[in-house]
Amino acid sequence: MPQADLQKIVELSRHYGADPEYVVAGGGNTSVKIGDTLYVKPSGVSLATIRAEDFVPMDRERIRHSLDQKYSADPTEREAQAKARLMAAKSDPGSPARPSVETPMHEALDYTFVVHTHPNRINGLTCAKGGPAQAAELFPEDTLWIDYVDPGHTLALKIHTELSAYKKKNGTHPHVVLMQNHGILVGGDTSQEVIDITDRIIQKLPASPTAAAGASGLLSDEELDELLPGLMPSLRKLLSVAERRLVRLDQSAEVTALLADPKGRDLTSGGTFTPDHIVYCKEKAAWAPFDPKDPIAALERTLAAFRTTEDYVPKIVLMERVGMFASDTTTASTDNAAAVYRDWIRVARNTASYGGPRFLSKQNVTFIDNWEVEAYRRRKAKEAPTADRYNQLGLDPAWARELADRVVLITGGGSGVGRAIAQACAFMGASPVLVDSNKVALDAATEELRTQYGTASALSCTGDVTDESSICAAFGRAVRQFGGVDAVVNVPSIAPGGALDEIDIPAYEKALKINLLGYAIVGKYAAKVMKQQGWGVGLNITSKSGLFPSAENNAYATTKSGEINQGYSFAAELGAHGIRWNNLAMGNIFELSSNIWSDAYFKERADKKGIDYGDSEDCRRKVIAYYNSLNALNTDIKPADIAYAVGFLLSDKSRAMSGHTMLVDGGQTYH
Repeated sequence: MPQADLQKIVELSRHYGADPEYVVAGGGNTSVKIGDTLYVKPSGVSLATIRAEDFVPMDRERIRHSLDQKYSADPTEREAQAKARLMAAKSDPGSPARPSVETPMHEALDYTFVVHTHPNRINGLTCAKGGPAQAAELFPEDTLWIDYVDPGHTLALKIHTELSAYKKKNGTHPHVVLMQNHGILVGGDTSQEVIDITDRIIQKLPASPTAAAGASGLLSDEELDELLPGLMPSLRKLLSVAERRLVRLDQSAEVTALLADPKGRDLTSGGTFTPDHIVYCKEKAAWAPFDPKDPIAALERTLAAFRTTEDYVPKIVLMERVGMFASDTTTASTDNAAAVYRDWIRVARNTASYGGPRFLSKQNVTFIDNWEVEAYRRRKAKEAPTADRYNQLGLDPAWARELADRVVLITGGGSGVGRAIAQACAFMGASPVLVDSNKVALDAATEELRTQYGTASALSCTGDVTDESSICAAFGRAVRQFGGVDAVVNVPSIAPGGALDEIDIPAYEKALKINLLGYAIVGKYAAKVMKQQGWGVGLNITSKSGLFPSAENNAYATTKSGEINQGYSFAAELGAHGIRWNNLAMGNIFELSSNIWSDAYFKERADKKGIDYGDSEDCRRKVIAYYNSLNALNTDIKPADIAYAVGFLLSDKSRAMSGHTMLVDGGQTYH
């Protein structure tokens, strides 16, 4: 029975956690009582993916005892004392798991299964001026209303006191607790009972009002394509005051309806509804008019005025005719901000059925803003896995956050060196934007990253570095998805060989176009974005041949030398804008699949160098051994060697390096 009930609370948790109508940004919490132990969801773990082993076993008697203690009148001291009592109530006090701060209210409700969620239809009632009266009318029995108090110990104690009074009057606890500006608590002795009661509550509430049909008022796609590449990096710069932020554009139905509402601006300036809204979106959103003559200046004026009145940088910016910009320091927290503000819009719309919105007071907001519990939850929401991240290149787990939440655009990202660099950047916490002209290879590489790191971890852009329009489009997509580009890695190259008196001129011209012009085109659009946002780093992947040419390799050596000087030129020009640019000159990386390393190539090299060989595998092995012997370390160059160099050159650890060429060739160039 105990294990069966534990499995049932997992299923119940996932049932609600996977439904954005009930839970957004991993919020809510659940518990099950098994004998003298309460198993409760830990803070920072999502209901949608929770496992049985994630639940924290708690000593029920010690939880109840914590509610009887005297605590400091100072809110900060009080919550610290309550947290210490709660941590001491764990069945295993030495466990690092942190139980939900709302654990005491789960214990207070006398049912086996307890679920706390924040359905927007229910919060339309709990966050409305007429909420208490309407709730009493709609749910006259088996329901307890709790007026708003600060969450944590104060709320748990109030629920405990009110439940005791309810039981004294009615002989039993209610199955439903409605918490003003917070959500709902449902208890039942079976998991199905919790579902049935919740469904019954929802069905009694009117359906959410739908937005009036009509024109959205938004700019056309063509107008947005022209506007956003300059606007979003500029907005990113304006919002990155204390820390670097990402920016996402949201044009969902909820946002469009809000922008079209004549009362929308006044509504958003009124305040906020629930602790979750404060944690992920702050108290208020900024509302910017659209100035077709100078939209960036309109944003600057709006944000300057907002910071003067509110004294913080907003996480949500609503711009007329454009949409909603959500921003935060990580991809996860930025997505959470967007999802939670869409929930704010739905709650605001639903309050219209019950007398209009009841916003939290400044005092309520200040408590949440300064509450250590919510600061902890914010930190957990931003964290990404480290040592357990997918690690195809065998990199040191200590590097797993080296490029955390950077947006890295990689040309030639579909195969070979580019694909390995994309893998490395994803492992190091970046969001890779893969650009490649080979759509089949590009799709395979992108799908691999999404399978390993999540559906939002990589962006795929079909593009040819010699086609300016496709590179412009790739940067446009990256900006629209993330708000800007933090780093660019130029990778594609071809290597036509041959003696000088036998040069294939069309092949030579193609090498010039891909290896040099292509890098310049990418540099052009990188500079446009990075200048707007005020920072960035670029990297030209080049070769030892650019520094130490070999015979019968003129086209490759010439273009690689050009790439190096191109990198120096980029660095000299862009430094004044806070943009760095470096080169990485590689030796041969035979482990990577590449069109260069064909059987024909190894046979041609063996014949040229007078190497005896048997079959194709023997030929390959001997040619690789020969080339490795040319470097001072007599070693092979591995993809991980390149990955570490790329990670270093793109990270802040190399913040003072620009116009530099790093060699990773085993010492061959100067041996």
